[in-house]
Amino acid sequence: MERRPVGRPPRSALGEAHDRRAEIVEAAARVLGERGYGSTSVKDIAAAAGVTPALIYHYFDSKEDLLLAVMAQMQQVIRRRVDDAGASAADPLEAIARRVDQAAAELTARPGLNRMLLDLYGLGLTREAIAERGREMLEYSVRHQAEDIERFYAAAGTTPGAPPEDLAGVVVAAFDGIALSAAVRGVDPAPMYRALKLLLLSAALVPLATSGEPLPLERIQRLMS
Repeated sequence: MERRPVGRPPRSALGEAHDRRAEIVEAAARVLGERGYGSTSVKDIAAAAGVTPALIYHYFDSKEDLLLAVMAQMQQVIRRRVDDAGASAADPLEAIARRVDQAAAELTARPGLNRMLLDLYGLGLTREAIAERGREMLEYSVRHQAEDIERFYAAAGTTPGAPPEDLAGVVVAAFDGIALSAAVRGVDPAPMYRALKLLLLSAALVPLATSGEPLPLERIQRLMS
């Protein structure tokens, strides 16, 4: 059976109800990102959204449910923008560079996301329901990334040295790891995203070398500039 979206569906089909739910999610993203899950109450989120706590519970089962809704929405928005950035690239190498640059820009513009990601993983260690939904979001990211990797190797006319799902898992873990590290260390994640971009572009040279094509080292340098 297909799972329903995170959060209760609006009881009213009116557009106003949909907008109100979106406003609550937006307010929750701000407050949870600034204060952290443990220091935020449903009352705090309701005040930021300009609604009553009772209305929060009209749309969401709990504060945990609201955190999951925020993370799921951000995942969808960032994934769509990253896909759009890669779709306009002239070739696979540029697609990698554009995707990483867009992902880094989106994540850097949302510093609170690092904190919420840390909270989500922390909650998942002790609450199976949270862990299950967190795994679903991770698996979605890995599947999507694996499809990108398969397309890249198909265009290069070769096969990867490891299963695409494993390679995708490494990429997703790298992005999440940078976000978590930045949150814990209190540092700017931008230089680490740039280093990851270099690693991914360098790894992309392997299938090109295998296929006998000249290595576009100057192009890599331009994409890194």
